Amino acid sequence: MARQFVIKMGFLNTPYSNKALNAPMRTARAGEAKRQNRGFKKTMTATDVGAILEGKYNVVESFVATNKDEILDLVTDKLEEAVIGSLTDKVKTGDKLVIGMKGRTRQIDKLFRNFLDMDEMSSVIENKSANKNGRKSFVNTGIYRASFRSWIEK
Repeated sequence: MARQFVIKMGFLNTPYSNKALNAPMRTARAGEAKRQNRGFKKTMTATDVGAILEGKYNVVESFVATNKDEILDLVTDKLEEAVIGSLTDKVKTGDKLVIGMKGRTRQIDKLFRNFLDMDEMSSVIENKSANKNGRKSFVNTGIYRASFRSWIEK
């Protein structure tokens, strides 16, 4: 029976609060574990913003289309290592792959942040109003950027 692995991409439920605005990356990292098991008041979160921006601009979809070769290279290399490792180890290939992919998904996260930092979305969409002040699109507060995560599910 063949197993299917899926690369998931999304955003942590980081609230758009004053604390998060002042240190978006630190806030996203520090609260990741805490936020997995509790909800928030009805304030805007990076998850909400991600859904809005995906619906309007397809940011993550555009990121994947632009970087698909590099993402595939990252995943394929690790998949090959896991299959070879499964021939010699007694650890299940699926479990080993999911654990081993954490480093690769962090590299995908970094690729996404670089995609935003390099303002690559401007070439994908014609959104001149977002850049009229010389700012990069979709980076504004940094919370959306810092809250992006990718992971593997089997």
